[in-house]
Amino acid sequence: MDFGSMGPAMIEVKNLSDALKIQDFAAERCSMPYRAPELFNIESQCVITEKTDIWVKRKGALLSLNHSITHFGFETHQCNTGKRYSRELTELMLMMLKVKSTERPDTEQILRQIIIIENKADNRV
Repeated sequence: MDFGSMGPAMIEVKNLSDALKIQDFAAERCSMPYRAPELFNIESQCVITEKTDIWVKRKGALLSLNHSITHFGFETHQCNTGKRYSRELTELMLMMLKVKSTERPDTEQILRQIIIIENKADNRV
């Protein structure tokens, strides 16, 4: 959806009319496999945050980087951790794909975790 870079990162939905407008916007601008779960049936009083964008961006990146992570409906299948990605990076990617947006990390949490992962990788080399 990319709410944050082209508009406000947080959108307050105050009524059914607001919810339907955002839901229609999402349906027009984002194909179903990439749409965050909370955009299919938006509640009439809620706040949509940057965590919606985290779902969309992570989903696209994962599908292009690792075909072993797939998403059908709202069920996320575990990826093949193998040697391709560290356990920490795999866990971060899966956290970003939580169905409930309130369970996803926010942008700052993601950046902090990436720094930790990079520091661990630097120490191994």
